[in-house]
Parts: sequence; structure tokens; C-alpha cells
Amino acid sequence: MYNNRFQSQRSRRLLHIDGKMSLVHLGSGNFIYTLPGKHKTYVGKIELGRKKYRLPGAGIAVAVLFIAGIVLFSNMEPTEASVKADNYTGSASESIEFEEKTEAWKNQIIASNTGYAGSSTSARDESVPEVNGGIRIHEYTIKKGDTLASVARSFKVGADLIAASSGLKAGEAVRIGQTLQIPSKPGLIYTVRSGDSLAAIALKYSTTADKIRQENPDLRDFDLIDPGSIVFLPDARIPKPPNIWSRPAAGRITSPFGWRRHPVFGYRQLHTGTDIGIYYSPVKAARNGEVTFASRLGGYGNAVIIRHDNQFQTLYGHLSRISVKPGQIVKAGAPIAISGNTGMSTGPHLHFEVIQNGKAINPARFVKF
Repeated sequence: MYNNRFQSQRSRRLLHIDGKMSLVHLGSGNFIYTLPGKHKTYVGKIELGRKKYRLPGAGIAVAVLFIAGIVLFSNMEPTEASVKADNYTGSASESIEFEEKTEAWKNQIIASNTGYAGSSTSARDESVPEVNGGIRIHEYTIKKGDTLASVARSFKVGADLIAASSGLKAGEAVRIGQTLQIPSKPGLIYTVRSGDSLAAIALKYSTTADKIRQENPDLRDFDLIDPGSIVFLPDARIPKPPNIWSRPAAGRITSPFGWRRHPVFGYRQLHTGTDIGIYYSPVKAARNGEVTFASRLGGYGNAVIIRHDNQFQTLYGHLSRISVKPGQIVKAGAPIAISGNTGMSTGPHLHFEVIQNGKAINPARFVKF
């Protein structure tokens, strides 16, 4: 949440009718209103302007009359989607419950991005050509629901080795219809380039020349390997790529990752991301990856989740507009949305999270703010 401007200011409750409705002024032209539902209270937001100015009394009166009109003349019941997106009632206990539901929903999405796809095992029935020494290459075509992590688990070969064997760039996500080259045991399928030597290849991928010789007995001359030759590198390790993270938005940090006081209710909570104070400005992907979620996400409002590899995902919350779709491949620095004030937010900003192996960690470990 964006909380910097509200640390010394309490929200003003302009109108409260027990069991009927309430209207809270958050500052400037921002209001939150609550309406009763059959099972849950519906909470919505009004933004009478996007410029920072003090709302005159006449504007407040108009807002009150507008909400009263909703109560008197509307019988519309909120849909499940709208309840999930903006349902918190204004009390501290219900706010905690709402945030817990939002986190559970987020974690479910995050877990589904790294789990088994259920289709990878069929790849073992496909024809597989042999490399030197009887090592086989499984050629697997990505299907709907597959991830690089799920395929790697199915074949028991590291995701980074599969990516390198298939010519994927660091951080690049797989896409439906793409063919992966997967060795029949842990190692790297390497295509020899002009100027390569056995010693140089072994050094680069942290293996030994003797192991390469043992796994590739069909190669005649290890000192002069023809460019284009396919060589299997056993126990290979992919060199760690350089820093490929970039800042998702320009602006000052208004609330860092860590424990803090809730900006409205004051209870202690773990802030799972970093808030960047930007006012309806472009939001960019922090790293290459695949968009896996682009919709409403409880207290996060409009949100985007990007999967980067078998370890990392990033989340971008409180957006006013989303410009990407699930399944879309994005590059680091590519625009994905416009920041905003949707969901459980007290002012325009970007909530940015880095999730490693399903757990939110401090984004400052990877992104220089």
C-alpha cells in the first residue's frame, strides 16, 4: 500500500448509516464507500480527479449525494469477481481477513505457475535421436499449461540445462508449440562453434575433458572438433548470467519491504513488496519472462504477474490499466501497465514484489532503487 502521505493524517468518515452505507474521504478526490450485500459488504472507490488538490466542500456534497443515489436506486448485487477485487469493510479485523484471502489467492496463482503441468510425461514416447555414446535427445513440444520447471521435473534434468540445450536465452520463458532439446541424463547438449577447444568448453561449463571424452567416444579428434558437431557435456554447470534485473518504474520509495504499521488501521503487518510513489505512470517488466496473470487480484487491485524462470516471479499491483495478456512474452524494460490506485490502496503508486520459489523476498536484493 501507498502510505507515505497518510502517516500523519487520519481518514475522515463523512457519512455512516449502520447497516446501510458509509463514505470515507481518503484525501484529495479519493473516496471509499461501503454498501451492504447479502453475504459480504461491497467496497468501491471514487476518484473525482487525478490531480493533487484539496477537494472543495461542494465536491464532497456531490460525492455524498452520488453514493446515496446508489443506495436508494440500485439493487445490483456485487459479483464474486468484484467481491474478490475490492471487498474490505473498513474495520481492522475484516481488513486483516481480506488481506489474508488476497495472499492465499496470490499464493495459489504463484504455485500454479511453478507446478507440474501434467502433460510432460508423454514426451518419453516421442522419438529421440542419439548423440555420441548412446546419449539420447528428447525433443519435447511445449503444450498448454507446461512450464520449464514442470518439464525439468518430469525428465529429472535441470531447467537451466534444458534451456541452454534448447538455445533459450537467460530469463526467456517457454511458449506453446516450442520444441525443447532434453538430454536423457543430466548434462548439456552443446553445439561446437568455430574456434572452440575441448579445454575451453570444459572450463566454461565446469566439467572435465576426461568426462567429455568418456561420454563422447564417437568423436575422433578431440583437439580439432568440427564446428556444428553435437557434444554432450556431463555434469555441466551453466555460467551464472550477469544481472538482468531492471527497475520497474521511476520514482521514490514510499514504503520498503518489511514489517510496518498498516497505513489506515495501524496493526502490524509484513509488507511483501516495495511501494514506488508514481502517479499514473508507465510500469515496465523488471526482467524477461512470460505473463501468467493480468487481472483483478483482491487487495492488489489490477495486477500483473510475470514468470521469469523456474525460481523467480514478479508481481505489479494497484495498476490503473493493464496492457499485456497471459501467455505474452515480455522483455526487461518493456511497458506492461500504467500505475494507479486500484484495490486496497490509499493513493496512486506501484506495489512491486519479487517472489523466489513461492516466497516474497526483498526486491532490493535484485533491483537497484
